[in-house]
Amino acid sequence: MANGQEFFTAAEITHFAGAVAMIIVVTRVIRHLSKVERPAVTMAVALVVAYLSAGAAGNLAAIPWQEIPHQAFFSAALSWVLPSVNACLLFMAALGTSRLG
Repeated sequence: MANGQEFFTAAEITHFAGAVAMIIVVTRVIRHLSKVERPAVTMAVALVVAYLSAGAAGNLAAIPWQEIPHQAFFSAALSWVLPSVNACLLFMAALGTSRLG
């Protein structure tokens, strides 16, 4: 298990800030081109960024459907749920940051 010091390194904060900046820029471009002014656009972009980054890091495991009551099933399923939670965090940060300016 990771300790709290590993989550607050300069590299992790930089990655988080880069992801938030990417979400803000892509959302503004989509909103400008489509004239859709809804927070759902930001959430969709945050989901795409979260799942692409999890996939690029190799954190998305194949779900063994035949082993449903087994720990391997829950471990793999959790690897697909956690990017959604990360997307919510990115969405809130991007929405809050873009509302400030």
